[in-house]
Amino acid sequence: MPEKKKKKGEKYREYILEDILKSTEEIIQDIESENLKIEKKEKPISKEKKDILEEIYLEELKELEKEKSEVIHGYAEIFISEDEMEVAVDFYPPMENGMPLELDDVKHLLDSNGVVHGIDWDTILHSIEKCNNERTPVLGVTIARGTEPEDEVPEHIVIEPHLLQPSKQRNTESHRVDFKEFTSYTLVKKGETIARIVPRKEGKFGKTVKGEFIPYQTKNVKTLQPGKNTVVEGNRIVAACDGRLDIKGNTFWVSEVFEVYGDVNYKTGNIKFPGDIIIHGRVNDGFKVESGGTIICKQTLDASEVVCDGDLIIDKGIIGRQKGRVKVGGIISAKFIENCWVEAEDSIYIETGVLHSIIYTHNKVEMSKNGIIVGGKIFAQNGVSAGQIGTKMGIKTEIHCGIDYDVQKRMEWIKEKTMELASKLNMINDRINKREKGYEKLIPIKEKVMENIHKLNEAAKNLVFYLDKNENAEVVVHGTVYPGVYIEICHVSYLVPRELMHVHFWLDKERGKVQVGPI
Repeated sequence: MPEKKKKKGEKYREYILEDILKSTEEIIQDIESENLKIEKKEKPISKEKKDILEEIYLEELKELEKEKSEVIHGYAEIFISEDEMEVAVDFYPPMENGMPLELDDVKHLLDSNGVVHGIDWDTILHSIEKCNNERTPVLGVTIARGTEPEDEVPEHIVIEPHLLQPSKQRNTESHRVDFKEFTSYTLVKKGETIARIVPRKEGKFGKTVKGEFIPYQTKNVKTLQPGKNTVVEGNRIVAACDGRLDIKGNTFWVSEVFEVYGDVNYKTGNIKFPGDIIIHGRVNDGFKVESGGTIICKQTLDASEVVCDGDLIIDKGIIGRQKGRVKVGGIISAKFIENCWVEAEDSIYIETGVLHSIIYTHNKVEMSKNGIIVGGKIFAQNGVSAGQIGTKMGIKTEIHCGIDYDVQKRMEWIKEKTMELASKLNMINDRINKREKGYEKLIPIKEKVMENIHKLNEAAKNLVFYLDKNENAEVVVHGTVYPGVYIEICHVSYLVPRELMHVHFWLDKERGKVQVGPI
């Protein structure tokens, strides 16, 4: 805003005051410096000259009185900003008997300065009223503003905002955030809206307070292009399949394969993906990986919890640290398995060793001729092939073949529940027999317990017929099998009595026992 001029009324009052002071002092000085005593030798002033001097003096007095009684009317001063986008006005009240400031005065002031746009007449009227009624100046009032131009926005595509936020989960019981659940990727479902097409927005000219047009600009917006596995539906772009939303440069797409180029750790969080997963680094201890397809891991898998509907392919090994659980819908291929619980619908191929692990498969466990099995239990429906089973130290190692391990686990559950109910039944009978207080309430409970024990026994009897799946399953040892190794084929057991080399074990159905012979 330009620098304000000095107020007109204030300048005038200062001028009057200074004039009075100055003229009065001059008169006093003249009187003091004048010798009022008339020397006899001087001639008295003539009457004609005296009359002239009196006339001049009276005229001066009249002029001074006129100046003192001059009326100052209300007025306004205008200030226009350099860019002509704002107008400010100072409103001054009248002095003495001056006329109040009128709206027409301000209109004339605006017209004379070329202000024609964005005028706030309500503010002007309010300021005039306040100035006149309160007899006080109202200063720096913005009474007009120009209109800013609006940029033109070209048509562009934007990703749905919620898809750009990292996902996280909170442990509602402990009210703590599980940082493993923070993920740096975004999963989308087939048919889900992942982006929207924003239509072009026309630009609008601006205007100064003097009515001059201001051209608009075209906004520079980043536009994205839809890529693989995306479909345009009207003004929406939807996912053509389940997968991970990827954005790189000006393109976005849905990946059916999730590729992790580093480790699975706090940077990636736990991974749950509907398609295939390729992990180039390690899966660190404590992190979960879940895939609707195949998992390929280029390094060691520290398995806390790994689940996939397809295959699990590990370039190195699986380490469970006695708490890891791996469940696979297809095959498993790895160099080794150590201290882990593993379940596979199809075969398990291990190169070097299975150590102290629990293994379940509906097909075979197949190892290289140098592969060893030490400790733990293996349930392989269609057989086991290894280089060595057990050790000279006699570490307990069990091999179970020919059975459906799902049925086996179901029967183990039935056995566990039957034992629990039997224990409860003994406690109930003891209190009933002793006629302890309130024993009557235990009688109907006893009947329910006995009824459920009967149900469990019947279920176990029925499951037995489905337990043995492959009576032709074999255990093949290309190297040495050590004493103490327990081998069971279709519930027929065999305890290895001594070191045996290059042998295989099979079920002799006619004799009902496990036979041993050379390969």
